[in-house]
Amino acid sequence: GNIYIDEDDEESIEEVLEELFVHSLLEELLENGG
Repeated sequence: GNIYIDEDDEESIEEVLEELFVHSLLEELLENGG
């Protein structure tokens, strides 16, 4: 899906980046059979 970032809320950008980072880590763990 699309990710909408509110330009007026810097914290929202940080939260989105954190979610993407955590999601990528989880995907790597699943792909590695962890």
